[in-house]
Amino acid sequence: MLGKFNVGLVALSGCSKGELPTLVGKGKIEQAREASRFYRETFGNDFFIELNRYPSRDGMSESYILASFAKEEGIPVVATNNVHYAEMREYRVKELLNAVDQNIPVSQLQGHRTVEQYLKSSKEMERLFKDIPEAIDMTGEIAFRCNLELEIGKLYFPSFDTPRGETEYSYLSKLAFAGASRKYGSIKPGIKNRLEHELNTIEKLGFCGYFLVVWDIVRWASERGIQCQARGSAVDSLVVYSLDISNVDPIEYDLLFERFMHPLRHEPPDIDLDIDRRRRDEVREYVYHKYGGENVACVGTINTYMAKGAIRDAGKALEIPQEIIEEACMGIHYLSASQLLERSDSLPELKKNTVYKKSELKLFFELCAAIDGFPRHLSVHLGGLLIGDGRLADMVPLEWSSGGDIISQYDKDDIEKLGIVKMDLLALPTLTVIEYT
Repeated sequence: MLGKFNVGLVALSGCSKGELPTLVGKGKIEQAREASRFYRETFGNDFFIELNRYPSRDGMSESYILASFAKEEGIPVVATNNVHYAEMREYRVKELLNAVDQNIPVSQLQGHRTVEQYLKSSKEMERLFKDIPEAIDMTGEIAFRCNLELEIGKLYFPSFDTPRGETEYSYLSKLAFAGASRKYGSIKPGIKNRLEHELNTIEKLGFCGYFLVVWDIVRWASERGIQCQARGSAVDSLVVYSLDISNVDPIEYDLLFERFMHPLRHEPPDIDLDIDRRRRDEVREYVYHKYGGENVACVGTINTYMAKGAIRDAGKALEIPQEIIEEACMGIHYLSASQLLERSDSLPELKKNTVYKKSELKLFFELCAAIDGFPRHLSVHLGGLLIGDGRLADMVPLEWSSGGDIISQYDKDDIEKLGIVKMDLLALPTLTVIEYT
């Protein structure tokens, strides 16, 4: 796998838990040499042995052993600090989140624990590695080699298979005018001008393929008797109405297209589709089948710590008595976790408790405030689907959800910044009720 994706990568041997440092630390030098040869063959001159030094730790010797090994093998070294948090004072927060992740109290955390894994200044790093200045110099060399350009602002639409001889624009225009003829009988000048204006705007902004993708989904659903309609500002568009994506006539209701799309606003249109809740999965399966499993994924959503979640998780990790946790939760109906510390003395639910040490409660509330708004876990967006113009794994980090869906590790806002198409296929119970009425 490494050999397949090694091009353009700079590889470091890792912290003390890495394969090479572990072997060297255990005195398994021959095995370490074999491992280092493999990495040199794989990454060439882009492989470095990473050196960490923590003044408060006996493991300083590990750095010297690794440096000696690197010199013997002719492998360049680079100084790092294995950074886990920005400032030293955030060490407690990191410990707390580690405990929450492992579902154990902070007091039971195992392994190497140090307050030194913060983002040190250049002066601090130079002092630590004053005997190996080349390890510091190499950080600049690696930074110089790293060159990533994200084409922010570019849009990535899936290609739509148009009939032979048709472009996306010509095919969209043909469908729109044919639909308008069915709905209005004859196309009067006002309708013709409106359609041409909308189609020109859609083409200018490069969204013809997007409209065809949405049209195709709605067409497929309608042919199978699945209730499926657009919601929101999309109904302001005559093209959307003519394509049967919406049943709302923007001419009859005097709706303004520019509320939905404007030539000066280079944002992708957002057409949310409401679908009969019982049959939404059928529509999703069609999208997966049409565009390929590697090109489609669910949008991830990042759930963050709210007040009660922060209190419960922090309280459990710090072994705060359950009664204190419950009392704290009762008193925050109108507070965020970040307000707990300053308001704790005035909350009657907490003032009445005289059992627990005030200093420990202070730390508890400080940590609750620190993680307020932090990411708690990744879950699946209610209806968002990504459709790429190629393998999504080449564009977005993906993972399996607990429910078996492939989801993006980016949320909808980051997906939008990257310019990847997001389709909202929303399950609407109301449409199910209408179907039964």
